[in-house]
Formats: sequence, structure tokens, C-alpha cells
Amino acid sequence: MVAELKEKGLSVNEYLEKIGQEYGFHLTDQISLRFTDLKQIDQLLNKVIDQPPAVLSGHTLVSKENLSQSKLMPTPGIRLKYENDIRVIIRPSGTEPKLKCYLEVVAASKNGAESLISQISRH
Repeated sequence: MVAELKEKGLSVNEYLEKIGQEYGFHLTDQISLRFTDLKQIDQLLNKVIDQPPAVLSGHTLVSKENLSQSKLMPTPGIRLKYENDIRVIIRPSGTEPKLKCYLEVVAASKNGAESLISQISRH
């Protein structure tokens, strides 16, 4: 692939920029919260499942999916989708006493995606 890009006079970074301009710039982040009491993980996760934030950094909740009720592969957790292509998955770690939060954003520019993920991470 790199050889093909070189033949076309494009670097890998230039090609990725071109893809981002066409499909949006996708950026992910992860936040982990460590607990000493495993009950706290279940309590916090159940609270979010029952009452997820209706607004996240100014973006309205569009849909939610309790992952434990998934037909594909049930697992404890929740998938939240907010307007403007913001996705959040919250689930317990399978190996450590942690609650993990996976963030994904899509924006029209790389800077926009970085700014948005930074705002959400601080929320």
C-alpha cells in the first residue's frame, strides 16, 4: 500500500488526511476508574445504566443499549450514543477492579476531533 501511495505521490499521512476529509476524523480515548470495593463498580455501572447522562459536554443522548441484554454477546455494560457521532461504552474490566469508559468521536477536522474528545474526557 505504501508503495502504491508513493507511486501516486502521496505520503501515508496525506492519504489518512484525505480519508478523514471524506469520512470524518475518528478519534478514541479510554478512561479507567480503579476501585478497591468491587461492589462500587456494580453500583456505579447500574446507576449509569438506569440513568445515563442525558447531555454530555453539550451533546444530547440519542440512544442507549444495555449490553447485558445484547443478542450477540451479552456482557455487563452500556453503549451510549450522543448527537454529533459521539459514542461511549462503559463496562467493567474483565481482569482488574476497574470500570472502563471507551470514547469515540467523529469530527470534520482532526483538531475538531481532538477538541471534542478532550471536552468529553474532562466531563
